[in-house]
Amino acid sequence: VPGIVFIETIEDAHHFKESVYQKDARFNLVDVVSLNPNIHAYLKNNNIPCLSSADILSENYYNVILEKSN
Repeated sequence: VPGIVFIETIEDAHHFKESVYQKDARFNLVDVVSLNPNIHAYLKNNNIPCLSSADILSENYYNVILEKSN
């Protein structure tokens, strides 16, 4: 099941670890993206491979968002 999961809150991270990641091996195949450094640290400390949103978004992405808001 290739896919991507965005984790927005620390509560989501706890739920993902306890109710999803440990119980459904298919989720070992998805990319997990943390949207907050604390979430990223929590996932890493629990041996859940993850990417930081800051690592995958380019500076150009933020410029596009700022341009659209003007």
